[in-house]
Amino acid sequence: MNALVLGGTGFLGTRLVNALLENGHRVSIAARGTTRDAFGNRVRRIRTDRTDQRSMAAALRGTSYDVVYDNLAYGAGDVSTVLDAVSCGLYVMASSAAVYTLRPGLREEDFRAEMYSPSRPGRENISYAEGKRAAESVLAREYASRKTLAVRFPVIMGPDDNTRRLPFYAEHLLAERPMMIDNPDSQISFIHVEEAARLLAFAAENRVKGTLNAASEGTVSLREMLAYMETRTGKAPVLHEKGDAAPYNGIGAYSLCLDRAEKSGFRFSHVRDWMSGLLDSALSGE
Repeated sequence: MNALVLGGTGFLGTRLVNALLENGHRVSIAARGTTRDAFGNRVRRIRTDRTDQRSMAAALRGTSYDVVYDNLAYGAGDVSTVLDAVSCGLYVMASSAAVYTLRPGLREEDFRAEMYSPSRPGRENISYAEGKRAAESVLAREYASRKTLAVRFPVIMGPDDNTRRLPFYAEHLLAERPMMIDNPDSQISFIHVEEAARLLAFAAENRVKGTLNAASEGTVSLREMLAYMETRTGKAPVLHEKGDAAPYNGIGAYSLCLDRAEKSGFRFSHVRDWMSGLLDSALSGE
């Protein structure tokens, strides 16, 4: 395939580009050029600002790709900026489980993007969840004739995550600093960044369309994660209502039904296959 990756130098995008290259595909990455990458001459680089419609139109107008991956669509206008400029066999948007009202066993039909009318079309002054709903809505309503896929991910975890959400827990535990966690027993879906990248590559290679949930099998709670770290360090987490607010606060118990992805032929790992290794890395500061 001839693939374009928007956000190809980011946390997920870097892994996606590697997965595509390993599978023998030609890859172009579109980015501002402010983040260095290690791809060398294996990729073609397009310099553009994702938030600047004119910059995007100038860089992409008249281009053609087998697949365009958009890891940076945070509002309806972001989708239009790409699809109005590019010809592609498939447009794949990295969406989020945040489009749902969270609960266990969520299926793709629990959020019908084609039935949703966003309150504001842009990305300014809207929540992350509303931005993803708006992006999916314009994709389903205004580009129904195009071949598209919205992949709904839960929290994506992995080393080198610049949000530093997981290290927050490890660093506070090691320093015995108080944390305020409002959802310690919520069973939550996660996915490892390497698995998320493999799923995105697989979906385009197999021409999967529509909407797709993607998560590791199973769920885990923050209390279980902290208990594991306590056994590794001998230090108990300090939980207090006046402690530092934890980054995963506000996420209630939920899980994603993976039937659609698995019927397409993709097999997910179990969250417990990789979580302990990631927690060990966080404790060691990696």
